[in-house]
Amino acid sequence: MDLTEYRNRNRRPITLPSGLRGFVRAPSVLDFADYPGLLVLRNGRGEERGGEAGREWLHLVLRRCFIPERGVLSVHEVAPEDALALLDAVSALGGERERPEGPSGGGAFPAGEG
Repeated sequence: MDLTEYRNRNRRPITLPSGLRGFVRAPSVLDFADYPGLLVLRNGRGEERGGEAGREWLHLVLRRCFIPERGVLSVHEVAPEDALALLDAVSALGGERERPEGPSGGGAFPAGEG
């Protein structure tokens, strides 16, 4: 596998409603590190954080999970219908991540370990 294949292994191609093409990927742990508020969806009193968490999720997706086919795109340049399409595409990726095959053939650890 070459470097380009490695980088693209968890990316999915997308064409936005505007016609802009690129790739989407699921957020990584490092992406969430920049948005720690998403890891805690409730505040200390048990109240929903709704609006603030929604804005953080939108920023995470637009800044970290979309890779335009060519060039760089500012979050402020993304049209609302394109932003919605990106949110849907990243949400659909959910737990869809490739896992390396280990010696047992079924995961990262051999059977009986982990």
